[in-house]
Amino acid sequence: MLARFGGPDANGLIPSTAARFGFDIARADGTVLLLHELSETVRIPFERRVAAQGSVDVTMPIPANPPVGTSGARTSSCSTTTGTCETPYFRAALADPNQDSPPDVELARTRLP
Repeated sequence: MLARFGGPDANGLIPSTAARFGFDIARADGTVLLLHELSETVRIPFERRVAAQGSVDVTMPIPANPPVGTSGARTSSCSTTTGTCETPYFRAALADPNQDSPPDVELARTRLP
């Protein structure tokens, strides 16, 4: 893998600056409800979705310092993955605060020029 954009950080949380799709739910004061407390939800502070049969162009920079072993390599494909839910909710649902992040699911793969 040459680079990864988005996904959980070392604490299992999705950084607010990550490239991502989906939406967040929040309390009136803007606190994001990571455990899906639907009865407390009054706001959607973040939302980015792709409509059915739609598409979204996403441009990602090539890293200036690629990982060891990838220097000079030609990238042949790009994949798009999604997590099933955010890590705090996943851990709460499993009643295991030490559980890793939920698994990624590949949505699409394409060959690069």
